[in-house]
Amino acid sequence: MSAAAFQPSSNCRRIDAASGISRRQRGAATLIVVMVLFFVVSLVAAYASRNLLFEQKTAANQYRSTAVLEAADAGLHWATSMLNSGRIGATCLPSANPADTSFRQRYLAIDDAGAISPLTLPAPGMAALNPSCVFDGAIWQCSCPSNAAPALVAPAGDDMFPAFRLRFVAMPTRPGLVRVEVNACSRADDACLNFRPPAPPTRPASPCRPSWR
Repeated sequence: MSAAAFQPSSNCRRIDAASGISRRQRGAATLIVVMVLFFVVSLVAAYASRNLLFEQKTAANQYRSTAVLEAADAGLHWATSMLNSGRIGATCLPSANPADTSFRQRYLAIDDAGAISPLTLPAPGMAALNPSCVFDGAIWQCSCPSNAAPALVAPAGDDMFPAFRLRFVAMPTRPGLVRVEVNACSRADDACLNFRPPAPPTRPASPCRPSWR
């Protein structure tokens, strides 16, 4: 009994070829779907990262704004307390030197009628005297000059070191009062701390009277 070799028919070969093409088509479709999903996931991740960076910048700006606002508020309270203090030195600390003057005498002139006028730098500058302070990370370092610009030393480093600068402004309509203004910044930078010249007082508008002819 002899065994005959099995020969696959042409129909079987066509079926195998068709099934191979179908598997390749399914593989290509799966690859396209995976690529589309990967692209969508990448877009979602990029959008989430963008929102995260925006939130980080917003939080950092809010932190700086809060610190500067607190420095300005501290400057107002400091000025109020210093106006009631005794003799001070160039660093605004109490002094026992009889040649030193008080904070009030250093920055305000009060005449016999009670009118208050802020003192200024000697001519020809005639700019307002500006006591200033900066927080060095541990304590406040201040400068209270009597005849010069404030001498603040900016702390080294990239951290935020809030600073403030004071200015006293006369009130012509109320000569017995003086206005205290504070500039506060995130660092001891004169370009930020310096004041603009005070605006000239404006006259009240005269009432309009109709004329008849």
